[in-house]
Amino acid sequence: MEQYTLVLMKRGKKWDPNAPGFMDVMKQHPAFVKQMTEQGNMAIAGPFPFSDPGELRGVAIFRVGSEQTAKLTQDDPTVKAGLLKAEIHPWITGKGVLAPGQSLQ
Repeated sequence: MEQYTLVLMKRGKKWDPNAPGFMDVMKQHPAFVKQMTEQGNMAIAGPFPFSDPGELRGVAIFRVGSEQTAKLTQDDPTVKAGLLKAEIHPWITGKGVLAPGQSLQ
């Protein structure tokens, strides 16, 4: 078994798709995900459909512990802007299930 950190990305206090600049900040998020993956900190991540009205906006699985994940997610432009908030949970899965070296496209 291997331990990871599961991050549930939820709507933040400033979530308002109609607000000026909202989409500009949201467009910065994929670069953050790519950087985290390339640095080996993140195994996988993805959003829920933008049209989904729920509070849950996306999921990420980090390869680092909960404390480091909490620090890293604070650098996400969407978290900094208050559009999203990260809910962090330790998570365990079978060894090798999330093999490193997967590229994001």
